[in-house]
Amino acid sequence: MEEEYLLVDVRTRATVPRAAAVLRDASRVLGPRAQAEFYATQVEGWSEQRHTARLPRIRPTNRQEPATVGWYRW
Repeated sequence: MEEEYLLVDVRTRATVPRAAAVLRDASRVLGPRAQAEFYATQVEGWSEQRHTARLPRIRPTNRQEPATVGWYRW
C-alpha cells in the first residue's frame, strides 16, 4: 500500500519543498518504507501487501511518530 503526503506549512497552508529533511528523519523509523516522490513537496510511505483486513503499520506510525522523529512545524 502506498500513501502520498504533501508537505504543508502549518501557518500558510502552502506546500513546502522539505522532502529531503522529512525523509532523513522518517527513514530512521520507517526505513525503506519512506520514499522520495518526484516533487520536493511530497513524500511517500508504503507497506507490504496484506492478505488480511488488518491495517498496515504505516498508518499508526503516521499518527504516533511525528513527535519522536521531529516532524515539522515550519
